Amino acid sequence: MIKTKIRAVAAVSVVAISGLAHAELDANQKKWLAEASKYLDQAEANLKTAKDGVGSGPVTPSKAKLALTRLGAVKTAIGNANARLEKMPADDVGAAPVIARAKAVEEAVSSFEQSLANPGDAPSAPQPQPQTPGAAGETAAQAPSAPAAGAKLNYKQEESLKNARFHAREVVGRAQALAALAEKVSKAADPSAVDVRELQAGVNVIADAKQKAKNAADQLASVPSDGQGVPEVVAALQQAVASIGASEKVIAPAFKSTAGKLDPANLPNLEPDLKRLSELGRMYADEQVWQQNRARAAELVALLPEAIKEHDRIQAEYALLVQQQTEIGKRIQGSGNHFKQQVARFQAEMTQQKTSLPAEIDADIADASSQADKAVQESRPLYFAEGSAVPQRMGWAEEKLVVLKAIDAAAGKVAEEKIEVARKTLKEREASLREGIIAAARPPADNYQGSDRADLEKRAIETWKAEAGVDSVEVLLIRIPGEAWERETLWRWENREWRFIDRSRLQVQLILKQDDKLAVNRPVNFTKDHTAGDKIVSYPFDSKTDEVPPQRLYLLGNIKK
Repeated sequence: MIKTKIRAVAAVSVVAISGLAHAELDANQKKWLAEASKYLDQAEANLKTAKDGVGSGPVTPSKAKLALTRLGAVKTAIGNANARLEKMPADDVGAAPVIARAKAVEEAVSSFEQSLANPGDAPSAPQPQPQTPGAAGETAAQAPSAPAAGAKLNYKQEESLKNARFHAREVVGRAQALAALAEKVSKAADPSAVDVRELQAGVNVIADAKQKAKNAADQLASVPSDGQGVPEVVAALQQAVASIGASEKVIAPAFKSTAGKLDPANLPNLEPDLKRLSELGRMYADEQVWQQNRARAAELVALLPEAIKEHDRIQAEYALLVQQQTEIGKRIQGSGNHFKQQVARFQAEMTQQKTSLPAEIDADIADASSQADKAVQESRPLYFAEGSAVPQRMGWAEEKLVVLKAIDAAAGKVAEEKIEVARKTLKEREASLREGIIAAARPPADNYQGSDRADLEKRAIETWKAEAGVDSVEVLLIRIPGEAWERETLWRWENREWRFIDRSRLQVQLILKQDDKLAVNRPVNFTKDHTAGDKIVSYPFDSKTDEVPPQRLYLLGNIKK
């Protein structure tokens, strides 16, 4: 037998809630549901045959025996249906109508068997009485089992009363379940904490119970009010309807309020917040950032306190969705868990970097100094060329310094002072090899083949002319070392609000004639803002008054187009 549950009897239209959804039945479950429906078709057809065999006259022993035999096939079909329905999810709204149908056929069989066992002046079957809200768990009162008083009913009236009793019994059962739910809602400190699916099913059961109450009333309209067994059915029905009305006043407002709080349409910032939380998690998931993009790592360190605050705010803001385990609530919970996991790993790496970076910076400075000494002693100016030993080691130290200052300001200050001292010493050694460095210097490789190259070259020239305050420049070469625009996306906390950054970067290097002997490399940086219609902004790498290092000066004879 299938137990009646609020979720199982929700056979009337299911109220949709945006953001709530039951998992779709898998192939086996769909097959079981279809088979159960076919068995119920057989049961209902065989039950009709059994009733038709009894006819409208007196129920003779032979008719009763034949009907009971036919009911065996009905029970077998119901058993086969129930065996399949027991495999269905209890809260699946698609299965609920079939489950309710199976119970209705079971009760119809039971009622018919009772009429066969008590033909003629048989006493009315005991009727369960509904509970009222606040009385969940109490045993329902039963109608008197003594022979009913009142006017004798004819066969058609008996059939109408029997149908009314069946529908009334359904209403009583639903009233009891709704009373229990109403009591649960009333006792809850916060009604929104009650599972919204349970409230949704309750609203559906109320609609179903009202329909069954109407069915019972329609059947009672054709029997005399003083007929045998009629007053008991009427009283039970009235009490159940009153109980349902009282329960509805508790359940319906709770459902409406909770559904409203869960409806994404009432949460205008939900999608932006969820997107930000997910992307913050991805930002802190980049394990290579500590080695490949130290400037980005330093920015992530500085952003971390605000990122954690944002995570906490979003979790608090949408706690009800998480508690109710809506689909969106599950996404919020999953993104939050991912963020916390990545932040924990990031913080562990921060601790490691704080310990190791000071010694690594010292080692890079010492290595750069050693290479510079060797360059001077052995007259090797190439050691100072771009990308070579000395600038490479100092570049490493300076990149690490950015991270250390973000993690530990005090330790960063100490390391910065060491780097400043090293720069002055290295500059002196570089100056002694200046002529050799310039003679060895060559323009960078040219790797860019984008369709916008001509436009970028024109923009770069105009940008430098504006910086230099001149009307014209003599361009010897234009080099774009990057093969493509380098794109980055991140969230940044600026002016007490979150700003989404989605941009690409590229550098164009102008090789300009400086005088009769030298050319100079004047880089121009470009950024493309993808949040503003791919708007491009350009700005010079240095100003016209900055001292250009010898690595960016070339002998005119070394310029080859």
